[in-house]
Formats: sequence, structure tokens, C-alpha cells
Amino acid sequence: MCQYLLRHSVLYHLDSDKEKFDLLVFMARKLFAFAHGKCALEGMDPVMMQEITLPGHLYLQLLKDRLSSWLTVLKYVIMKRERVAKNFVFNQSKLIGFLLTT
Repeated sequence: MCQYLLRHSVLYHLDSDKEKFDLLVFMARKLFAFAHGKCALEGMDPVMMQEITLPGHLYLQLLKDRLSSWLTVLKYVIMKRERVAKNFVFNQSKLIGFLLTT
């Protein structure tokens, strides 16, 4: 049963058990190095990541990046308006009016 799971569920692209063990050890070492801050997180842009990335993951990454940059710009605009205005009130009705005028 265990041999069946190893052959068909764990790293099924590798043939021998030794190759699977070596890759699992390498992945564990990389995880510990990442946890200790010795290596950086890899982005979705490198070619090696595009082989395994599904289209939904790419769309999600793009949406996350765009939303993050939009929220950052919105934060700075609100902070600037707060500094300039004398009686700045930030509530939901003011936010809706603010978003419609910008």
C-alpha cells in the first residue's frame, strides 16, 4: 500500500525511490533555509515557475498585485487629503463621495 502511494502520489514524475528521497530532503533543506531567512521567496515570473503555474494562479497574482498597488495609492491620497483638510471626517458616506469625485 505504501509503495503504491509513493509511486502514484508522491513526486510521480520521478522513477526511483532514491530520487524521490533526495528531492524530499532537498525540499526540506530549502524550507528550513527559507524559515531561517537564508533564501528568498521565488516569484511567479521565472520560466521554471511558469511550467507548473496554472492560468488561474497567474490571474490571481496579477489581480493581487494590481489591487495592492491601487490600495497603496488610495491610502496615500486619503492621508494627503487628511493633512490638507481642516475638518477631515472619514466615514462611509464621505468615502463614497470621495471615490466618486476622484
